[in-house]
Amino acid sequence: MNWIFLALGAAFYVLKDYITGSLLIVLAITNLYMTFSQEYAAEQTLAALRNLSSPQANVIRDGREQDVPSRDIVPGDILLIKEGDSVSADARLISISDLEVDEALLTGESMPVQKELIVLSSPGK
Repeated sequence: MNWIFLALGAAFYVLKDYITGSLLIVLAITNLYMTFSQEYAAEQTLAALRNLSSPQANVIRDGREQDVPSRDIVPGDILLIKEGDSVSADARLISISDLEVDEALLTGESMPVQKELIVLSSPGK
């Protein structure tokens, strides 16, 4: 579109209609500026959304507590989950105290589900 405005502006300059040619060139430059500013704002918004969509998990790894991106959780990490936290990965419960989980996104259940600690007979099962 901007190329059309610039070409028409040049054509009007050739026809010695300087007012219309100038208006078309100003219109093209204004359109370029507005397009650039909107794309820049959209990129900034996408970057902010990317940061929001990469949750952190509080884990015990190598004997010390640390925050890691959820995508970097590996088997052997111990998740430390506090009230209001999102569970970042599938996990086996080691110790709980009155744990209820909202599984509405997974199962559609409207009420939180009470979780129980089940001791396995042998490790690895």
